Amino acid sequence: MNADLVVLSACDTGVGKVSGDGILGFSRSFLTAGAPSLVVSLWSVPDESTGYLMEHFYQRLQNGKDKAQSLRGAMLDTKQKFPNPGSWAAFTLLGESAVAPGSRSVAGNPESTTKERMNLVAFTMPVPLNVQAVRQDPNLQFEDAVSTISFDTAMSVQELFNFYKTAMEGRGLKSVALLERLEAHDFNLLFRGPWGDREISIAGSESNGATNTRTVSLRFDFRRDDDAELSPAANEKFAGIMLPPHATGLKANVRFQPEEGKADITFLTSLSLDQVRALYGPLFKSKGFTAYPSNEKKYPDKLTAEFHGAVKDRALFLDVSKSFAHPERQEVNIHFGTPSAN
Repeated sequence: MNADLVVLSACDTGVGKVSGDGILGFSRSFLTAGAPSLVVSLWSVPDESTGYLMEHFYQRLQNGKDKAQSLRGAMLDTKQKFPNPGSWAAFTLLGESAVAPGSRSVAGNPESTTKERMNLVAFTMPVPLNVQAVRQDPNLQFEDAVSTISFDTAMSVQELFNFYKTAMEGRGLKSVALLERLEAHDFNLLFRGPWGDREISIAGSESNGATNTRTVSLRFDFRRDDDAELSPAANEKFAGIMLPPHATGLKANVRFQPEEGKADITFLTSLSLDQVRALYGPLFKSKGFTAYPSNEKKYPDKLTAEFHGAVKDRALFLDVSKSFAHPERQEVNIHFGTPSAN
């Protein structure tokens, strides 16, 4: 490993199994790989005070202090703002204290990162203590490295429900109360956070009818409410056709399949009637459809445009109208149906 310093600022990164060869744990892997210095934590650390400590630690490194001096100074700074030792005393330096000359001038070149992306990267699914058979599987719905987590536990359904209500709301997430469900043998919860495209679904039920074991699953799912704003790539993946920028509330009952004359797609947009028509007219033409202006109907708050293609007895319709629930937006529906009389 070609690194002068490795900082493991998460919880319990210095913890491991004590053996005759020292402590065997996460940090040992970096020492074995050749890292000359590590900063690790000895217990679970709070997010706010840890972020404060790390910022002051790196400031001191850049000002010419060695690693030990920088860590000590950052701990003293943090102690002033967060007096509880649990907030500042967890970190320790392993290895050499000197800083390589080249490291003092390194400023980094991070890419621009959105607040939503940072919140996603920083978010970890809470799991209660004393669980069994923990499984973590990649969630292939998303391009981000998010996982579905499941486990077994002896906690009751009520205890699990209460645990996740408290844990998620304590992290600033909002529960979707209409979709909460608590029964004798299972429960469901749904939470939304700072992400415009996803929500967290939590479900638990008795395992294989056993009354002493519950199986719990935590996963990210795409949002399906009217305010959900998926990425353009995700929108097109679901709908099968390009959607306007910042389209929300996508409902793709039937993906766009022009060769088979099938589609039933609805979404909301801030574009005007004319802007929606100007966007989809050329797009439909590029896919082999011809507009029939004589069948087009336009009113102040509503537009219906008809397009004919290669599939007989099937016409493509573009319906645009002011949304009843969201009058500041247009509701757009793209579907196939029976051609109007010419």
